[in-house]
Amino acid sequence: MDSDYINEVLDDLAGQRDNALRDLGKIEGAANLCNHFLGKLASDKDKESSSDDSDLEGLGVKELKAIAKKAGLKGYSRLKQDELIAAIRRGEDQL
Repeated sequence: MDSDYINEVLDDLAGQRDNALRDLGKIEGAANLCNHFLGKLASDKDKESSSDDSDLEGLGVKELKAIAKKAGLKGYSRLKQDELIAAIRRGEDQL
């Protein structure tokens, strides 16, 4: 085989390797970005969830009963405000 041909093939392979490494870096960067935003979404959802719980305290019985009904809770109509809040937080199917 001709040494020029071998060097040409080796150069081509080195270029392909460099391109693959560059693409891999882009993929890793995209994966890191996705993980960052997924973590942020989870964090935001946790904050939203905890603020929803505290928001229950400010609602009246009528609003709490509407939430309980929407959640599919049974027996909510006979409960008092604090009992409704507890039931909604527990997400009980049967009260």
